[in-house]
Amino acid sequence: MAETARGRRNGQARVIEAPARDSGRGALISIRQLPAALAGLLLWLGLLPAGLSWAADTGPAGGRVFLIAPGTPAPLADTRWFRTLADFANAVECVRPGDQVLLQGGSEFTGRLRLRECVDGGPAEGPLVVRGFNPGAPLDAGSPAPHAIVRAAPSAAELGLAWAAESAPAFRGKAIPHLRGRPLFKIGPFPRAVTQVFHGDERLPLASFPSSAPGSRSRYATFTAARGQDQGCPARACLTFAEPAAVAALRELSRLEGDGSMHAYAVVRSSPWSLARVAIAGVSADAGTVELRVAEPPHGPGRATANLPSGGHGAILMNSFAFLDEPGEWYYNPEDRHVYLVGRTSAPPPAAETRFALNEDTGAAQDDFGNAGIAFIGRGFAGGRAGGISSVRVEGLSVRQAAGSGIRVRKARSVEIVRNEARQAGLRGIAVNEAYGTVSVSGNRVQGSGTTGIGVHIAPVVEITGNTIEHVGTIGSQRMLEMDFAGIRLDGAYLSARIAANRIGDTGHAGIITMDPAPDPPGQPSAGKLEILDNEIARFCGMVNDCAGIYINGIGRDPLDAKVVAYGKRIAGNTITEPRVTLDGTPAGSGFPPGEGGMKPMGSWQKLVGAVYLDHRASYYEVTGNTVSGLYEPYSWIIRHRAIENSCSRALVDQCKRSAGDKAHACYSRPLNRCNRVAGP
Repeated sequence: MAETARGRRNGQARVIEAPARDSGRGALISIRQLPAALAGLLLWLGLLPAGLSWAADTGPAGGRVFLIAPGTPAPLADTRWFRTLADFANAVECVRPGDQVLLQGGSEFTGRLRLRECVDGGPAEGPLVVRGFNPGAPLDAGSPAPHAIVRAAPSAAELGLAWAAESAPAFRGKAIPHLRGRPLFKIGPFPRAVTQVFHGDERLPLASFPSSAPGSRSRYATFTAARGQDQGCPARACLTFAEPAAVAALRELSRLEGDGSMHAYAVVRSSPWSLARVAIAGVSADAGTVELRVAEPPHGPGRATANLPSGGHGAILMNSFAFLDEPGEWYYNPEDRHVYLVGRTSAPPPAAETRFALNEDTGAAQDDFGNAGIAFIGRGFAGGRAGGISSVRVEGLSVRQAAGSGIRVRKARSVEIVRNEARQAGLRGIAVNEAYGTVSVSGNRVQGSGTTGIGVHIAPVVEITGNTIEHVGTIGSQRMLEMDFAGIRLDGAYLSARIAANRIGDTGHAGIITMDPAPDPPGQPSAGKLEILDNEIARFCGMVNDCAGIYINGIGRDPLDAKVVAYGKRIAGNTITEPRVTLDGTPAGSGFPPGEGGMKPMGSWQKLVGAVYLDHRASYYEVTGNTVSGLYEPYSWIIRHRAIENSCSRALVDQCKRSAGDKAHACYSRPLNRCNRVAGP
């Protein structure tokens, strides 16, 4: 019975018929079926890729093999060959257990690779494998040393677009005088909204006020007061600015966009530990001040708008011609679908060297299947059992400049993501959601992700080991702000996790953030295991406060309940250095005196960062053998909100409790400096 694979090219459906077990079988001829002389002639003529092994005409048995490689398709049995990712997407609608999608190592491919499990996926006969292949070796020899490169963001040249000088910039018929004298270029129209712009490997900054140099920490404009609707604000919240530069920028925004819907938005540091992206509803000007009206209240956890400190917080104003003024800044105008760029020189950047991340997903930000560079989504549970894909393995790929996550796997039974790169993703570098078996993420390199470097959400068993994660957290790279700027984030229900031997540096939030493992099974006396071992964490907490090198949320479970007592929770052998927590955008960073607005100085006027932070009743952890250096405020170990029995050793705690009686609290927390090496405060 034939399988129908549907694709679309230029909006027209295309149907390809092929046998159900292997979509290439019968359509192509095996090299083994060719006379040696003829095969040699084809190779000499360039009709076969140089270096392709004759023994490599089939992959492991049990599924279809799809090869994606430039050049002329080779006649390999049991395979289908595609030159581009678009060719593959047009021909292959879905994947099944045992299928392999192989990309030629060392080659570059533009576009996204999106894989869906077939509805009639069949029994789980083997893993779905997505990896690089070496044309000079058998297909089952594993990934080659050079990665296959997937560039999710197309270049201007690939889109058929070219930069043009804009000598008289205007918006809605209004001149933009502050750009006079600066070289301005435009390009478009784009088929979809642009979320990121790159020049080579550099992510260019979105137009903002205050402007931030590429790679630098964001700066904030200070608002001096906040009003809610209950205080007479005609919008959800009103923020008052008095700084002359901020007043000028907001007056320009009002002039340009005040007669219609506003494209600009504000990113508000709404509490020391949170950011909120809010739409701008309007601007009203008084003598010497400007009031910004926003469509949603910019509140963080436990912070209603009316309860923000009266001394104010900070905001970054983004995404408008009004804020486009510094060389390298860009703005996408949805009304004419062009990108505008302030030039660094009088010449436009080469079309081949500028790339654009395009938004192809209309769903929620956390469900970025359409925007991920490489994405798999399975059928999940069907009829009370897991779907057909037994496991998914992604290996030997370098995914760059995706609008969403770099590599994303959802609803697989088990997952292996090994020896890949994920660079400059708009969201997470690597993301796994809703796995039904073991998740293993090892030996990967994540660099420049907009949000979390590696994130796993809901999986029973998790191994995150031997990864390198650098430069995590970018405001303005996502179409919906997420403030998960951690190196590694593990959340949702899990039973056992090991996070070990990772190197993490320059993160906006914690190096590693997770929650307590769930009781196994729920409601029973045993609980899960969490080991955080031998990681190197440096230069963390660079964007928000109330943070740590390793942060664990106990999610409020009662630590005295026997169901959550666990003996397998260890934080050991980690090296934690150079916290970089900032007070920018907080009352302290804005120069307001402590205690303004009735809030405690600890939250809004003082850095709050620890090497290890056990919060919300996170209990029963052994914390030992860690090396800690740098300036921590107020102290290296933060153990709060009824977190108990976190000490050097559970055995020592048990021994101490037998003699401490009702003073058992003396058996943990304070002695941690004795079994960990702490340099500095």
